[in-house]
Amino acid sequence: MQRAVNSSISLPFGFPETWWQWLLWAIGSICTLLLAIVAIRFTISLDLNALLKARRERQISRIQNACPHLSIDHVGVKTIRVTDSFYSPPGTVMSFCSRCQVPSWNPEREYPGRAEYYLANIDAYLEAEKAFSKLLKKAGYTN
Repeated sequence: MQRAVNSSISLPFGFPETWWQWLLWAIGSICTLLLAIVAIRFTISLDLNALLKARRERQISRIQNACPHLSIDHVGVKTIRVTDSFYSPPGTVMSFCSRCQVPSWNPEREYPGRAEYYLANIDAYLEAEKAFSKLLKKAGYTN
């Protein structure tokens, strides 16, 4: 004799079968989702001002690292003028780059031989100027 097999499927949590069970299930799901969103909102707060300040500081740091701290100009036929960008305001001992505002106590010691290097490698100077200009433009300092 063969026995009849019961083919009904029972889920562990019970699946809604009527329209009012579906309605209660939908309302419960929406409430759970809203509570989760509220909990995440209060636990993770985004401080937009701090984020923008950190971004600005990174941009300024990149600009200061890319600055060649000098300018090379053609003055006449076969004549080149190299101008150091560091200046010392009256009454201070610290020097500042006039292009990127990086402070330096002793620019000759901190940046030794950069003028000679850039004069020997004009292509490197042009690349440094291009990178510096690109970062200035990206930060919004030039048009």
